[in-house]
Amino acid sequence: MNYEYRKNAETYKKFNAKELFGLPTDVELLFNNIYVRVYKSHEHDGYFSCSLAVPYSQDDDGYVLEFEFTSASLDDKLDSLEEEVGSSFELDLYPGDSNDWEYEVPLSGCSFDTISQAMSCEISEVVELGRRFLVFNLKITDTPFCGSATIRPDLYQVKS
Repeated sequence: MNYEYRKNAETYKKFNAKELFGLPTDVELLFNNIYVRVYKSHEHDGYFSCSLAVPYSQDDDGYVLEFEFTSASLDDKLDSLEEEVGSSFELDLYPGDSNDWEYEVPLSGCSFDTISQAMSCEISEVVELGRRFLVFNLKITDTPFCGSATIRPDLYQVKS
């Protein structure tokens, strides 16, 4: 089957999502294959970003559904900063629409030819405010990339 993506990737790696480490036994994914797509930065030479593509589903414009990765360390730092200064704290790190921000890191010891071999991933579950979320975690060795993407609840079922 031919899938249409919003933008072209430099490279990608395919994973069977149902075989990933960490998938809870009471969760049934509604899809088999996922792709980690790697994009060359248009802003910074030698940098890249990634997305998690789920060809099973489409976005509102009819393209393959893709989730952007965020840096777990940045999320932790922002949470910690908010706790220090209070809940009314607002920070605009990224001017413009928040959807324009991408988690980009330098290629470091990798190239676009070797980056897919350096990927390791797992699924974890997170409970926040009584709600359960599935999270796809990705680490790319020889780079500082360590990110996560939340899998939408409409893409899996909890078995009874």
